[in-house]
Amino acid sequence: MPETSFRPAYQIVFVGISPTSIDYMKASWLRPVSSEEYREGTQVFYQQAMAHHVSRLLIDSVRTNVPVVADMHWTSNYINSLQNLTVNRLARLLSDDIFHALFVESVEEGLQVPNLQIMYFRNEQDAVKWLMSEPEKTLG
Repeated sequence: MPETSFRPAYQIVFVGISPTSIDYMKASWLRPVSSEEYREGTQVFYQQAMAHHVSRLLIDSVRTNVPVVADMHWTSNYINSLQNLTVNRLARLLSDDIFHALFVESVEEGLQVPNLQIMYFRNEQDAVKWLMSEPEKTLG
């Protein structure tokens, strides 16, 4: 019988400065994924963030493919449907692929989540620096 090798599609790491707190959650795509894997992983990312009351989320999409258009609409609808979303800062690490940037920008345009700040980065150091900085105050 031939051996099959399972390659995980994603990984989640909780990062904390002290042992009693989670400063942010890093969710990484480890390889190109199918539409089904993308949707499953996305659900796991946000479910874990909510279960652990994470307010800062870093999603590393550098190693994955650009999801299909149907996944773009699904992602916006899924995030909009989350009643108890604890994430208020989302940093996205993206590859240099212009279509990846267009995908995430289209998802963002479809979001109706108040108080969710989203920024896009090419390197993790800048993403973490932004995640851990104090949110800017809005005049009002």
